[in-house]
Amino acid sequence: MAKAKTKLRRMNMEDDPVLSSFMSFLAAEIQRSPERITPLDPGVIWHIGTLVSDVNTSPGEELTDEALV
Repeated sequence: MAKAKTKLRRMNMEDDPVLSSFMSFLAAEIQRSPERITPLDPGVIWHIGTLVSDVNTSPGEELTDEALV
């Protein structure tokens, strides 16, 4: 059981090629057009807060694939 958990944890730490591609794209866009970067609207931040206010989290909790569903 411990071996399987270790392997799963190692797989979760590997780079995600889709995320890496997106981050590269985002970095290039930021360099190309820095003037397009704007702060989030305070109303949007408040709305996000209301959406997640009832979600219980733990800083040490490992997220599994079930957390994405």
